[in-house]
Amino acid sequence: MNKNLSIIRTSVLILFLIALLGPWTYDVIHVPSEYTCDKPFVRLDGNFCGSPTSGIQIFPLLVGGFFYMIFELITGSLMGRARELLVGLAILPLLPFFTTLLLLWKKDTRQVRTVHLVVWVLALILALLIFIPQINDPITRLWGLWLYILLAVSAIVIEYLASKKNPTSNV
Repeated sequence: MNKNLSIIRTSVLILFLIALLGPWTYDVIHVPSEYTCDKPFVRLDGNFCGSPTSGIQIFPLLVGGFFYMIFELITGSLMGRARELLVGLAILPLLPFFTTLLLLWKKDTRQVRTVHLVVWVLALILALLIFIPQINDPITRLWGLWLYILLAVSAIVIEYLASKKNPTSNV
């Protein structure tokens, strides 16, 4: 069971990286409808076009914002700015990558599996919050985000079933 779970977790890491390469959202610009949107831009809605933005392009900005938010929190200048604090949560979709690496590298314990499962659930919730405003777009446009959401659901189910199969042992 341990070897199979390691293979599955390695596959999850590979699919995770592929999902980050795909488009997650758009960099939106105003282009009146009488003009065309040339590639790489696509017509989104009425007077707006967007350039697909991958997860790899998004997350460095979010990670930088997260560390800036931590600095602001430590220095006390974040008081009364809850929006900036919430932006710091945007780092959540990256955390399953690191918890999966931890499970592959270290001894697999119940506590680490529980943290890993909770991180996946929180990351899924945030990915869905990114997805909901873009729900009217065709599925194929944001395939990176779709892959991430499907991967998160699958990883949650697999990790949950693995923890139920051997709850006390080091799976």
